[in-house]
Amino acid sequence: MNRRTFLWGLTLGTLSVPLAAEVQQAAKVPRIGMLWLGSREAVQPFITMYEQSLRQLGYVVGRTLLVEQRFADGKAERLPALAAELVSLDVDLIAVGANPTIEAARRATTTIPIVMANGVDPVGQGYIASLARPGGSITGLAWDPTPEIVGKHVEFLGELVPLASRIAAIWDPAFLPNRSYLKEAEAAARRRGLILQPVELRAADLPSVFATMIKKQPAGVIVLQGPALFLQRAKIIDLAAASLPR
Repeated sequence: MNRRTFLWGLTLGTLSVPLAAEVQQAAKVPRIGMLWLGSREAVQPFITMYEQSLRQLGYVVGRTLLVEQRFADGKAERLPALAAELVSLDVDLIAVGANPTIEAARRATTTIPIVMANGVDPVGQGYIASLARPGGSITGLAWDPTPEIVGKHVEFLGELVPLASRIAAIWDPAFLPNRSYLKEAEAAARRRGLILQPVELRAADLPSVFATMIKKQPAGVIVLQGPALFLQRAKIIDLAAASLPR
């Protein structure tokens, strides 16, 4: 079980506990809305894990707990309409994952609780007031709490390749938090005397992205956050292993 799958199942399992009292007192079956950026096939491992976690807590999806799933199939522009559908169903809670789903849910409702499983820079993006006291209707887990964490990635790479002078950073300009993360990566690289070479993601043509990057002769590469980058992670790993010096 990888860390991300575990946290996703843990988040939803934790959420089910306070709902148990409501079921007993009002004889109402709780209904959770889930908003996914990816397709059902892409996120099925996460769905399987949270259903297993709920069963361990005594809940059976479809009997003692209703779950409304909505999938954008990788098309972020569909998220607002899907979030509105969940709100219209009067769900008790909306569970979301990546930042685009958080944004769509918070624009769709200010009254239904929203629980994020992997928010990126939630304070900087205005989703919560602070990590200690989120405030508002959004809570949950942060995948990367602040941009400063990418500075550690640069430091680790510098330690792995101590003679490096240039490193590359693949980033997705369409994912808004990436701009602050890239800025932090550049600052961390300067502190170590490294040249950071940003390379924009073009998911449809990753081999060309790597071909362009390799011409700059980086000693290594870091990959910034974002759902598009996450969905391409296996291909990025394979291309990096085949392209970068060993």
